[in-house]
Amino acid sequence: MILFAAFPGAALEISLTTGSLPGEMEKLSTTKDETVVLRGAATGADLTLLHSLSAEVKTLDLSALSVKGVEMKDGNWFGATGFKDGELPAYMLIGSGIRTLKLPSGLTKIGRGAFNNCASLTKVEFGQSTLAEIPPYAFAGCSRLEEINLPSRIDKVGEHAFENTAVKRISLVNASEIGAYAFAYAESLERIDYSSSCRMGEGAFFGAGALERIVGMAANHPELFSFGAGSEELLKVNASTVGEGAYKGAPAVAIAVGESVKRIEDFAFASMPNLSEVQVTLCSDIPEATVNSFAGIDTSKVTLYVNKGDSTRWKGAPVWNGFRISEDVSIAEAVEVDCTDISIGRSGSAIVVRSATPLTEVSLFSADGKMLSRAAGGTEETSLLFPDGEDMIIVRATADGKVRIAKLIK
Repeated sequence: MILFAAFPGAALEISLTTGSLPGEMEKLSTTKDETVVLRGAATGADLTLLHSLSAEVKTLDLSALSVKGVEMKDGNWFGATGFKDGELPAYMLIGSGIRTLKLPSGLTKIGRGAFNNCASLTKVEFGQSTLAEIPPYAFAGCSRLEEINLPSRIDKVGEHAFENTAVKRISLVNASEIGAYAFAYAESLERIDYSSSCRMGEGAFFGAGALERIVGMAANHPELFSFGAGSEELLKVNASTVGEGAYKGAPAVAIAVGESVKRIEDFAFASMPNLSEVQVTLCSDIPEATVNSFAGIDTSKVTLYVNKGDSTRWKGAPVWNGFRISEDVSIAEAVEVDCTDISIGRSGSAIVVRSATPLTEVSLFSADGKMLSRAAGGTEETSLLFPDGEDMIIVRATADGKVRIAKLIK
């Protein structure tokens, strides 16, 4: 039963009961309306017909649709002989021209490749659901997909799930597994948040060239974790093992090696054309590296920043002794250095640094001299959050060859 149908550009709203969608497909496949709203109830088998949706439809709203389970007595759909409550079928909208998709509330499962190659799709909205997995190839080829807020319960992201999408930021803090090439060629991806216990598949971020922040990097990175990816400035690495070829060719100027790093495999940081420094001030143990870990780089021209008094240890370590080793300023002993061109102050929980000329860098250190964080310069003002768990920190700011060091109390 059609509740409302109007001129092109308006909305077509259809109220369904289970099994009634086939009778509405003539309208849905020929409509000129840009918005389609499906309400009521439909089975997973009914929804397999949506691959024939009119190319004129730009918004598909399923948010008020209840998806019911069904057994398919005749035939199957890509090997499936039935669907459970809340389950969307595989390849349901493959190649569709929709731009906005509102998914059903009560969603429990999405079939493989359900939205594969929806090249015009820019936004996906999830309703209230118990969805725990994004299946393989779910959004692969959705090259304009920028906005997607995944349900917090997501535990697994399948292989190639977001390959070749335009997603910029994504949170997977409760995920235990991210599959092989899940974000491969997601060239706009800037940040991903995930758990330190999350398992990573091969090439999970292969070719994600804009990737700047990977939060939760104590995860175990396998080979080709993010081949060719990385920030143009600072690459932060905190995997226990940095896999073979993981950051080969990355454009980063600096690498910050985290305290969790224990081993760096062959070619992990090979052929990085802009690399000028490696920071190891967070490392209590010297990571094991191979002769090919930094292949293609003249490490004698790369500065290795170590903590004060730690040079001898690093000079005795294979591979690392080939770097130009430098000790940071004795931050634990530092007092405020007067420099009227640079100001350091507090604004709530933020540390604000201003300079008369563009800042070169701003670094935060603990009272015992360990580097906590670092911000690249380029602007005349920057801000960083006061690190958790620290009562007192040292801030070092440089600009135009001038340095200011200040002590801040929380």
